[in-house]
Amino acid sequence: MKYRPLLKLKKGMILGQDVLNGSGKVLMKEHRILDEEAIRNLEEWGFPGVYIDDSFTESIEIDTVIRPQIQAEALKLISNMYTTPQDKIVEKEKDKTVEEEEKRIRDMVQDIVGDITSDGDVMYNLLNLKNYDEYVYYHTLYVTMMSVHIGIRLGLSRDELNDLATAGLLHDIGRKFVDGHLQELKRPLAPEEMREIRRHVEEGTEFVGSNFHFSKDVVKAIQDHHENFDGTGYPNRLKGDKISIYARILHVADVYDALITKKPYRSEFRPADAMEYLMASDGQEFDPDIIQLFVDWVAVYPVGSEVRLSNGQTAIVEENYPHFPLRPRVRVVETGEEMDLRSDMSALSVVIVEMVKGDLFSSEMHDF
Repeated sequence: MKYRPLLKLKKGMILGQDVLNGSGKVLMKEHRILDEEAIRNLEEWGFPGVYIDDSFTESIEIDTVIRPQIQAEALKLISNMYTTPQDKIVEKEKDKTVEEEEKRIRDMVQDIVGDITSDGDVMYNLLNLKNYDEYVYYHTLYVTMMSVHIGIRLGLSRDELNDLATAGLLHDIGRKFVDGHLQELKRPLAPEEMREIRRHVEEGTEFVGSNFHFSKDVVKAIQDHHENFDGTGYPNRLKGDKISIYARILHVADVYDALITKKPYRSEFRPADAMEYLMASDGQEFDPDIIQLFVDWVAVYPVGSEVRLSNGQTAIVEENYPHFPLRPRVRVVETGEEMDLRSDMSALSVVIVEMVKGDLFSSEMHDF
């Protein structure tokens, strides 16, 4: 299986994985043979690309991080949480509604953390397949998964991982109380619009703290997730270890996922470019210890991605190695040869130049 950007999809290609919308509904089933209508639908839905099955990559398996059914259920839960207006809940039923939602969140957290902890010492190897119109739902799930993955490497206990995952699922919940028009703009935000968007932190902190019975660490993580390590973030300009450890993890995953996601007004960053941004902001925007773990355990070139090598060849990534993010094992497209960039003596002079994903634009900074 390999990832193909939208611009490289052709009639007759076979879909390798289900395509889900932001509510967890299957839009297109795996094994479907793509025709012009299917490709046009993917473009209209805003997906930058999909996984494709073919004979050359049939032995390359893409780990899903969490089971597909759990992913679908999580997206459905997130979309319901983030879109249900609180003023539409009948007051006499409010306590029951919140209690039921809290139980659903706790159950989902158990499933997500359970799936990720069962993976053992594997890297986070996932290209994010999401459409920009429902970005916040996919983003919430991917940030949660990446954060738990890093939390495991940090040595957090199971209870701490559950709190981290809960904070991940709820970190942007305050967006439901912010002017929806601003969140749908297909351009970078003006300063006054950004100030309005930033209210989601206070709104989310108040909502979760007042309505649910999650730990104070969950609430503080939501409050702190836009604080920068050097004290330049918001809303309280906290610095260093004054920022919740959960928030420091969430902040890295949040920014990384936003950078590698296609937006209506800019194309996505390549994962390697996004990782360079994180490393350049080490000690300023981000906790250096979290960045080091992130670099070591999140794949810059995810399995199934197509890369260009310094020797002029192209290849498909087959396997990544912890602590060696730039030296995966690849399968050369032109020859079918397998090349282990980490250990093959003949490949020591070969490096990956870039991921092949079409024309990308990366001069815009992220907007949070």
